[in-house]
Amino acid sequence: MAPYGLLIRQARAMRLHDYDTAVVLRFDHWWGAWLAAAAGIPRRIGYYQPEAGPFLTETLPYRASLHEVEQNGTLLASLRQGCP
Repeated sequence: MAPYGLLIRQARAMRLHDYDTAVVLRFDHWWGAWLAAAAGIPRRIGYYQPEAGPFLTETLPYRASLHEVEQNGTLLASLRQGCP
């Protein structure tokens, strides 16, 4: 149960900062996606994986054929969408 307590405490601490966007750069990091959702961050971007998808508001497909730098560049480029 300790990891879940940590998630709850960290989410509460993150809520104090009023973040508007979270970017989860690891395709397999469902825990980070869950933390961002629990913290109430309204825009949560990451790669679609069945474990992380429910916690994200915007997803991109993960393409294993690309280098991680290219993958993450594509993900970060998606930040421009919906921005003034």
